[in-house]
Amino acid sequence: MVLRVTTFAAISSKNSQWISEFHVDALRLDAIHAIVDLSARPFLQELSSFVHAKAHQLNRKIFLIAESNRNDARVVSSCDAGGLELDGVWDDDFHHSLHVLLTGEQNGYYQDFSGIKDLTSAFREGFVYQGQYSKYRQGRHGSSSRQTSANRFVVFTQNHDQVGNRALGDRLT
Repeated sequence: MVLRVTTFAAISSKNSQWISEFHVDALRLDAIHAIVDLSARPFLQELSSFVHAKAHQLNRKIFLIAESNRNDARVVSSCDAGGLELDGVWDDDFHHSLHVLLTGEQNGYYQDFSGIKDLTSAFREGFVYQGQYSKYRQGRHGSSSRQTSANRFVVFTQNHDQVGNRALGDRLT
């Protein structure tokens, strides 16, 4: 998907409506890894600045939570550090490590995980893959999250993607 950043005013007024009129406390941004934005100031960075300014104006906290499969710490890094300054990012590595530990499954992206060792890494550092080689992706994957605060990671045992993408929709029980 290619996002052309030409309608930020329209998008920001819609977000403002969600925040101001409907009192939404958080927005989950789906699959941001699929957004291609090569502009000098990415749309997601603009959105973050807008939402955080609106939150300040309303004297509230409003969170932007990103779903991304890139293990990119810049998603939650400050704009000054070249990041998008979103408030949180899903940590798929936590899920994948836990799933492998509980089920022993090694198909697809699960082949990159070994269970308890990786689950420990996810607890300690956020992302398991921080630039190491991924068999599934056939290349290096992720960036270091060692300096990222633990409260920036959204961890889960299941989510709509992990259940919905399975042939039978099976769940951990």
